[in-house]
Amino acid sequence: MFKFTLKEADSSWKNKSGGITQTVSNESDGGILFRVKIAKEGTYNFVVTEVNDGQRDIVYDNREVRVVVTVYENEEGQLKVRDIQQQGDGVFTNKYRRIIIKTGDTTRLAIYAVALVGALTTLVVLVKKRKKKDS
Repeated sequence: MFKFTLKEADSSWKNKSGGITQTVSNESDGGILFRVKIAKEGTYNFVVTEVNDGQRDIVYDNREVRVVVTVYENEEGQLKVRDIQQQGDGVFTNKYRRIIIKTGDTTRLAIYAVALVGALTTLVVLVKKRKKKDS
């Protein structure tokens, strides 16, 4: 599970002072669902980022996804979402960093190299013998 933060932004995409801020964990299918309360109709800018919570061996995606939400008031006085636009595909991709420990022992590497050379030599000899036989 990973965590993501949604922050309300102003028209220049800077954090809006006193704006909406919410952090959630991703769903089991990897999706991210923010439930925010909007008080009035209008256009709202949000920036979504991934929280680096220090999970071992994870290289976190540091992208920011910009989202514009347009809200309107219907005839019954209820606020409804008219449109949601997001920058890019909105997919956060983390990488798993595998730790390789070097011991300085190259014995196995030398054995594998010798075996490979021996196999290649045998293959070349067999191919040459077959060509002579076919001639």
